[in-house]
Parts: sequence; C-alpha cells; structure tokens
Amino acid sequence: MSASKLGQHLRTVRNDKGLTLNAVASAVGVSIPFLSDVERGERTLTPQRLEGVLKALGVPRKATAYVRAFQMLGRLPPHVEAAVLRSPMRW
Repeated sequence: MSASKLGQHLRTVRNDKGLTLNAVASAVGVSIPFLSDVERGERTLTPQRLEGVLKALGVPRKATAYVRAFQMLGRLPPHVEAAVLRSPMRW
C-alpha cells in the first residue's frame, strides 16, 4: 500500500485519540515536520519507527489499528520479524 494511506491512517488514529503532532513526535523522538511529512505520505517509516509511533499513540499490538498499519507498510512488526528470523523453519 502507499505511504499516503499509512499516513492518513496514523493521522486518523492520532486525531481520534486527541493527540497533537508535537506530543507524538516528542514521544517518538522525531521532529514535528518529519511526523507531518509521514502523515501526508511524503516520507515513510521503518518498522521500528512505526512501532514507536503506534506506541506513542497508545495502540496495543493486538489492536486492529496496529495490524492495519503494518499491512499498509508491507512489513511485519519488529517482534514478529525477529521471531521469524530466529526460527525460520517454524514459519
């Protein structure tokens, strides 16, 4: 999926939770312009950074919004990716 869809999803979750760009950017350790660019689909995130944004947004790993974000990114969440790399034969 596109970066713009992921950005829209993150903005919707952030707005639904009543959080500001400043609050989320500070919690993640990125600049406000960077996070704004992500929300507009002009920049992308690594899986680790996406997990940090979702954590800052208060989205639990088992929530639909969490799974959907990683589907849009086209990557596995870092904890799942690590498990696959540790035991590739299980998958």
